[in-house]
Amino acid sequence: MVDIKIINESSLIIYFGNEITPENGALVSQACNIILKQLSSIVIDYIPSYCSLHLSFDISRVNILSIRTDIQNILNCQQSIASVDSDLVIEIPSYYDVEVGLDLNNVAEESGFSIKEVIESHSQVIYQVYAIGFAPGFAYMGNVDKGISLPRKRTPRTKVPKGSIAIAESQTAIYPTESPGGWHILARTPIELIDFNSENLTPLSVGNRVKFVPINRIEYLKMGGVL
Repeated sequence: MVDIKIINESSLIIYFGNEITPENGALVSQACNIILKQLSSIVIDYIPSYCSLHLSFDISRVNILSIRTDIQNILNCQQSIASVDSDLVIEIPSYYDVEVGLDLNNVAEESGFSIKEVIESHSQVIYQVYAIGFAPGFAYMGNVDKGISLPRKRTPRTKVPKGSIAIAESQTAIYPTESPGGWHILARTPIELIDFNSENLTPLSVGNRVKFVPINRIEYLKMGGVL
């Protein structure tokens, strides 16, 4: 059930349940696209997240009570809004090895799996992007297989290499730039995840479906990967 809460005279939040699921993620993504298409002239900012969508409007042009009603009507008129696109999957080339997967050994030990099983468990899932945050281009994706799910590291690293693919709890993500971080690093991708000269900034958006495709060391280096 959709729940629309007014925050102040210029913004509101739309809630789509309270669980992190592909269906709720699809609701957020599709609702965002629909609302921006129909109300783009008055929306000044929007923040999609796991189960919610925050919208801010041009206060000089809208009445928040009327906008709330308009949005409710827009969402009520949509059909099959919760469907998940099963065709479009963004593939991320991923070099899984202890050379770059700084926590592969530890994750294997903690989970009781072999390194090969950890890699298979992580790379066989098709993930959904639920939110962008923490740093520009940092996409929170889920859901990680419960067998390798671990809490964040007790002591975060001061520097996590750019392109590192990591997990924490039920989520996985790619560090688009070098930064501090407390997630468990399994692999590294050679592709660029952020472009400050691009209009979209990052190739990943909320609602995208992502699969990590294992590559070997030679392929990683040929694609521009750095060790």
